[in-house]
Amino acid sequence: MDAVHTGRDVLVFLLYEDIPSHELPRHVLYNLQSSTYMLRKILVVHESQMSSKMQTVIRLAIMLLTFGRTSSLALHDACTICSCTGGAVNCSYRNLHQVPNGLPPSAVNLNLSHNLLSNLSDNVFHHLTSLSVLDLSYNYLSSFTPSVFAGLRNLQWLSVTWNNLPLSDETYPFGVFSPFSQSLLYLYLNGNSPPNQSQSLNVSYPDKALSELLNLTELFMDGLNGKEFGPGFGHLQNLKKLSLSGSHDGFCDIEILYNDTFKHHPPALEYLNLSYCNIRCIEADAFSPLRTLQILDLSHNEDLGFKRLGLAVYGLQGSALHTLHINHINSHYALCVSITKEDTVYFKNTCIISIYANYNGLQFFFQGALLNMPDSLEFVSLDGNHLGFGKYLEDLNKLKSLKQIHADGYNIP
Repeated sequence: MDAVHTGRDVLVFLLYEDIPSHELPRHVLYNLQSSTYMLRKILVVHESQMSSKMQTVIRLAIMLLTFGRTSSLALHDACTICSCTGGAVNCSYRNLHQVPNGLPPSAVNLNLSHNLLSNLSDNVFHHLTSLSVLDLSYNYLSSFTPSVFAGLRNLQWLSVTWNNLPLSDETYPFGVFSPFSQSLLYLYLNGNSPPNQSQSLNVSYPDKALSELLNLTELFMDGLNGKEFGPGFGHLQNLKKLSLSGSHDGFCDIEILYNDTFKHHPPALEYLNLSYCNIRCIEADAFSPLRTLQILDLSHNEDLGFKRLGLAVYGLQGSALHTLHINHINSHYALCVSITKEDTVYFKNTCIISIYANYNGLQFFFQGALLNMPDSLEFVSLDGNHLGFGKYLEDLNKLKSLKQIHADGYNIP
């Protein structure tokens, strides 16, 4: 009624003052439909020629049209606050404390990021059945009810990055993702579980809620210390990309990957990002379940080192892995960084094609270390290291498939 009351007051004011339309705020004009505007014009222009009864009738018509338009006004409220272009509704950076009324049912892309939202009402999006993209990132949301996303049966992309939504079954109750269980492809939950808070909260990977997302292909979450993936992850049959990285928009403090960390894993996983996770130890069989893994990023875990990495490769033998990122897995202050034959012994039975090992302070390979590289190896990047001449260069010539080494801007064929 607030919007209607405001519109009515404006109309009544216009009737007596005849304010030019260009002097009115855009959102007021938007709410005054042509029918009432034309009646007002008729009344103002021809008032002197009308009987008092006719004037009263027209005024009543204006008021009735205004009151009768309650639902229509509500439907257009959002587009007076947000930018509506085609199927895209951009409500970002509007200092909103709640989802605006009247979001157009035809919306396909809704951006509510960078606002002050702290809670969402049940069924708040129920009429947005065509919505494909929903961005709720950078708000103050702290919990969801099971019916908060009701109606979003065509949603394909959802981000709640950087809210106050720590990973847990309480935060993401079973059923919360049910409305788009068949449609959602991309989900971003990262940036909600900082390590200092996670230690005092009952955090865990919300596998029960996630288990319903049968067609999900890409998932970004924060990496939790000492937590394994629950049985629900085994239901994510189409998940190809999983990122737990602590870079940019996420948090990760895993420290140790145990043999059973990935016991319950997405069966078709191809890409796993564990960069910036403070990993210092990986047990030998930690990666053994991940047979379909093709790309693994362990970069920027500077306490890992080449020796512990060598043990982790044990679990990657016979997998589909073809690209390994191990940039900066040694401290900047490490001295005499080298790779021994023992560090590479399990590489021989992998199918790795490309290795990125930049900025590790690497100074030399012990003779024989490179001979353990797989026959499939074609490319190695070693930027930001301190390699000198040595007998290991003779071993390079014995690598059958090696085509290129990239080192500090130089390509060595």
